[in-house]
Amino acid sequence: MAPYAHLLEALGGEGKAVEIEETFVGGLEKNKHASKRKHVGTGGAGKEAVFSLVERGGNVRSHHVPAVTAATPRPILKAQVHEATFFMTDEGAIAMSLGWGFAKHGMVNHGID
Repeated sequence: MAPYAHLLEALGGEGKAVEIEETFVGGLEKNKHASKRKHVGTGGAGKEAVFSLVERGGNVRSHHVPAVTAATPRPILKAQVHEATFFMTDEGAIAMSLGWGFAKHGMVNHGID
């Protein structure tokens, strides 16, 4: 969990929505020096995982996380998002498992036009 997270006011609350999203930050492998490249897979290979909480009409909090798993963001959510919040995720299996314990959980299907 981020330092000082316990001092922050919880995001969301009654009638508010918080969205979560994860992404990978870092340069393309082909642009790195040959000795720095990690020749494993594509996408997030060689990049750092970042998990963000976005309060609609409010604040954004981003966290560097060691890996994108269901267990990694759970303590962040518990500490920083009010339980009466309408919680929004995408359709990914990890994100779907995170909505438990909140007032409502909605999902966005990015594959639909």
